Amino acid sequence: MKQEILNRLLIDRSLGALAPDVAALLEAYLEREPADSEAAAEIEEAVRLARKALEGGPAVQLPPLKMLPLPEQPPAEHRRRRAWWPAELAAALVLGIGLGFLAFHPGEPAQVKIQPPAAAVRVETADSAPPDAFWSVKRLARMEPKTASTRGPRVTWNSLLQYNQANN
Repeated sequence: MKQEILNRLLIDRSLGALAPDVAALLEAYLEREPADSEAAAEIEEAVRLARKALEGGPAVQLPPLKMLPLPEQPPAEHRRRRAWWPAELAAALVLGIGLGFLAFHPGEPAQVKIQPPAAAVRVETADSAPPDAFWSVKRLARMEPKTASTRGPRVTWNSLLQYNQANN
């Protein structure tokens, strides 16, 4: 018998959910297999302990719930209508556009003056990086820009119609 099936039958027997004829067949099987009898005893003990843990103890009386009265709401016709919501919405929109413009508006490019390195005596300490190190600021300042153009990147659209007209 497969162990999965046996475990399900043993659990059902421990919970009292087996039909009498299936329970009799299971008992006969467990008499022949002593190793499975030990597993059955373990399952029985686990079910017994679970039942004991789930037993209801003495009922505890809780104090009554203290309910606080809710403040009275004025009738709907007496409530003031909020007439400011269009102005609040417009102010939020203007503020969002202004902050977005400031955050994403490119300013003037920074002018970097590259000077040839002066002949100087290098002083290296144990805790400082050499000035020509890969991660040094001086090396970064000496690097040439990768693009020769002072303009930013440009997008060019080549339409398929231009290609079709050129091929005809």
